[in-house]
Amino acid sequence: MRFFILIAISLLFACQPAVRFTGEQNVDVSPGDNNSGDASDNSPAGVDRGRMGKIIAGYLRTPYKNGGTGKLGLDCSGLVYVVYRDYNGTRLPISTDKLYRNLKKIDYRNIKYGDLVFFTFDGSLVSHVGIYVGNDKFVHASQSKGVIISDITEDYYRLNYKGSRRVFQ
Repeated sequence: MRFFILIAISLLFACQPAVRFTGEQNVDVSPGDNNSGDASDNSPAGVDRGRMGKIIAGYLRTPYKNGGTGKLGLDCSGLVYVVYRDYNGTRLPISTDKLYRNLKKIDYRNIKYGDLVFFTFDGSLVSHVGIYVGNDKFVHASQSKGVIISDITEDYYRLNYKGSRRVFQ
């Protein structure tokens, strides 16, 4: 009898998915950038900042996983993919290099909320991508910290910045 009770208890609790904290829902990831107004306005890059900000907030602190494209783990291009997929169904390549080569190049002085920012850390053309969220900040998947917001003006990012691209024209 005890054996059946133990099996029943283990089935009830062992098969439950673990609760995973994947981001603070109240984090403000939709600040006004240097070239546009209220955070609820659509940015000139064609992105509804409030809507995309809520999606990004849902992925903050998601752990890093090479090749990951979900809440259990993301890499940098996987983050870009899921944010734009969740935003309006846009299917972007899950490749940093393809994103860099196939999207419209924009000058950093014209960067807007939702634009992609690219970096080179390993000597390749591009090896990292993030989503610009205004005020020199971008969201990206860090190998050591998961999905975080960083400042593009920090030396590490500023010195390795490769370029920016716009998803919506």
